[in-house]
Amino acid sequence: MSNNGKYTLKKPEVKRLLFYCETLRERIIIRLLVHCGLRREEAASLMVGKIDWGRGRISFIGKGRLAGIVPVPPDLLQDIKFFLAGRTGGYLFPAKKVKNTSLTITQINRIVTAIGKRAGIKSPNPKSKTGNINPHLLRHTFARMCKDSGLTIEDVQGLMRHASFKTTYDVYGTLDFDEIQKRYQEKFLGIEQSISD
Repeated sequence: MSNNGKYTLKKPEVKRLLFYCETLRERIIIRLLVHCGLRREEAASLMVGKIDWGRGRISFIGKGRLAGIVPVPPDLLQDIKFFLAGRTGGYLFPAKKVKNTSLTITQINRIVTAIGKRAGIKSPNPKSKTGNINPHLLRHTFARMCKDSGLTIEDVQGLMRHASFKTTYDVYGTLDFDEIQKRYQEKFLGIEQSISD
């Protein structure tokens, strides 16, 4: 099992990434990856007709050709509505040169990398060959932010759309050592202190 899930961006880096988006399209792509946990191929192939405006969610065909669904923050839905400018069908991100096609996963990669470079953000993974950020790093960041916000590992599994609980737990189920130490100091040492008083 890959252990890359422990490498994520911090919240200030996510804000910086969004600040350096030059277009609304770029901002929506970044937010779909980092605030909804979409894979790059899922973001690239989103269909406008699959947006459930009333329930605040988007459905799509995901990994392994399986149907997926994710909740979408209300302000992101507003950005998408503005971006669509009245368009009601087709791909959310249509290709500019080839009619009736969407952005490719390579184009999504390039967009994310370019924004990361503008923001001056490097991959935290020391094994990264390029040092650039990529869509999967943003997906890992989404999972870590979900976990840090108090969602259970089962919640994270549902949001990440992992078929196996083991996949979610192996990649995101553990805390980083700083968090472990913080909890130790608050909970364990706090208990110790009250016992010795």
